[in-house]
Amino acid sequence: MRSSRSLHWIRRIGVIVVAFVAVELMARLVGWPEFPPDPTFPEAPEWSHPRYIAKDAQLFWRYRPDQTISGGYFATGRYHINRYGFRGPDFSITPSDDRQRVVCLGGSTTFGLGVADGREYPRHIERRLNRLDPDNRLWDVVNLGVTNYSTVQGLRLAEDWIPRLQPDVIVLNFSWGDHQRAHNQVADGDREMPAPWWLAVENTAMTSAAAQWVRRLYLALNPPPPPDTNTFTPVWRVGLTEFNANIERLALVAKAEGARCLVMSSPISWPPEGMSDTAGIFHYHHRYHRIARYAAVASGIEYCEVLNYFNLHPEFFEVPPTQFELFDADGHAFAGDLVARCILGLPIDSARVFKGREHLMNPR
Repeated sequence: MRSSRSLHWIRRIGVIVVAFVAVELMARLVGWPEFPPDPTFPEAPEWSHPRYIAKDAQLFWRYRPDQTISGGYFATGRYHINRYGFRGPDFSITPSDDRQRVVCLGGSTTFGLGVADGREYPRHIERRLNRLDPDNRLWDVVNLGVTNYSTVQGLRLAEDWIPRLQPDVIVLNFSWGDHQRAHNQVADGDREMPAPWWLAVENTAMTSAAAQWVRRLYLALNPPPPPDTNTFTPVWRVGLTEFNANIERLALVAKAEGARCLVMSSPISWPPEGMSDTAGIFHYHHRYHRIARYAAVASGIEYCEVLNYFNLHPEFFEVPPTQFELFDADGHAFAGDLVARCILGLPIDSARVFKGREHLMNPR
């Protein structure tokens, strides 16, 4: 009797599993759904792409590991995400004794949004360091840049990863994510996330195309309210005072591990050709740009001025621009050369660098 009951339940479970697999296969044949913008981060669309992005209790979002993103993402391109959830090739946690290690921290520009694999500026830094180092040292560069990350996320990421990676040099490039508008006037440092166990359940469920279609239907029937953004007295994801403090705290994380810390200026400050600043975006960005410089000086760390060189090269940006904080593959190569020279203490002869642009774009 017991064996027949057990067999009965096994059959029921088998039918449920087969049905679920069939529904999942059908959902994947139809294709993964597109989600409307999530209002929690009005200018950061990561949560609208659960196929590629997982929610995180501390970092808000992170890339799912071991994947290649292509096609339907918020910036068209092909992006290889390694086993640790960062863009670029896999790397060893333990540094090699015979190689220097650089870690790059930042947002979309550091991630290399919009440029092909291997052409983001951290990869160019690695190539140029190995080519230009007068002491013939070997260099590895680890890219920890994540799209739309603010200094709140960058600091939390650094506190977790820098002690493990033990880099010799840390390059910081933040600001654009920091002065995005905060949802319902809640800054990043004050935002509370659901419990980790709940996020784990949600992240696991969102690996299913069928579950994503169910969620998409729910959102269609119950659309979220629009974000409350006060245009007169806006609250940014990270205010200027906290932005300054976060840069200084990142410098302390580097010093605690005996690493050099270098703040890389944003490659753009004022509107590029073809764009006006009617919304005041560049006005705010310029203030954050100056604060990054002041924070570096106050912390006794190095500052690599990339902006002044980029201002002479509008061809690195789209005209008219659609994503004005991003620059093209040639711009990434150019930035990589400048930062590598800053790390090595080599002079930056603007005339020679500009004349050698074709060589910089094809360093090998």
